[in-house]
Amino acid sequence: MNGLSVSVQYAADGAPPRPLVRALLKSALPSGGEISVRFVAPEEMKQLNRRFRNKTGAADVLSFAYHAAGAPVLGDIAVCPAAAAETAKRRGISPEAHAARLVVHGALHLAGMRHDTDAAAQKMESAERGVLSQFGMENIL
Repeated sequence: MNGLSVSVQYAADGAPPRPLVRALLKSALPSGGEISVRFVAPEEMKQLNRRFRNKTGAADVLSFAYHAAGAPVLGDIAVCPAAAAETAKRRGISPEAHAARLVVHGALHLAGMRHDTDAAAQKMESAERGVLSQFGMENIL
């Protein structure tokens, strides 16, 4: 799989199917690496958010990178389909498509992309749109 090793874990309902998750990651991370994606329930996401970001509530996606600059991507992504479904409902898009978008978003964070400035956010959104367009989902951003 293009030098990409992927582990997908389901601890919550409402997540995209494993083949789509793997394909999205392969497209987002063409240089390869080792990634674990876990779809979690709100309570687990709240615990992760509190432990690693010192924030309350369930984030929709968290990324944990374990690699040095220039090394293959190595990290974990946690996605909360329930939180994604709330956002999707507000935006009028499919919850599964939004969860898929969050997988891409998390992967791009693992690759070093950020959205803390307008320029960085535009670059990251463009990269997300590029990946999602390959799957007919470019209009969900």
